Amino acid sequence: MAKTIAIIGAGPGVGLAIAEKFGLQGFNVALLSRNTDNLAPLQSKLQAKGITAGIFKVDILDRDSINRALHQVIDEYGAIDVLEFSPSPAWETLRAPRNIDVENEQYHLDFQVLSAITAVQTVLPQMVGRKSGSILFTTASAAQHPNFVTASFPHTSG
Repeated sequence: MAKTIAIIGAGPGVGLAIAEKFGLQGFNVALLSRNTDNLAPLQSKLQAKGITAGIFKVDILDRDSINRALHQVIDEYGAIDVLEFSPSPAWETLRAPRNIDVENEQYHLDFQVLSAITAVQTVLPQMVGRKSGSILFTTASAAQHPNFVTASFPHTSG
């Protein structure tokens, strides 16, 4: 049985590159995003390379949606062997340090941190039970090359 990677926040940049890398190694690829219409071209590119790729809708600001979407991936492919987490917030939600306020930062904590915890809690028990699995966190390039305009966005590199 093929292994599966679930990419939360799949897009045409890093998400597609990761999907191709794993897909060409024989992984099923689950593309997860709030806008599934944007995923269809990615799915087509992957399928043209012989990669099995599915589209799943997720709203990372809704913890039940995260849980539901990941369970749909598990139902479709049997397990999630690699969880890759890389959603990017809309540019207009980013703030320079002087403009950060509590509401905006709460949005970013919900968007990037609490949603990541929810995703991990969903897949980790199965990974621990199998004694196998990986979790990858990727994000904006500002994690390696800080940019003051993105101060409100909690950057990670992994």
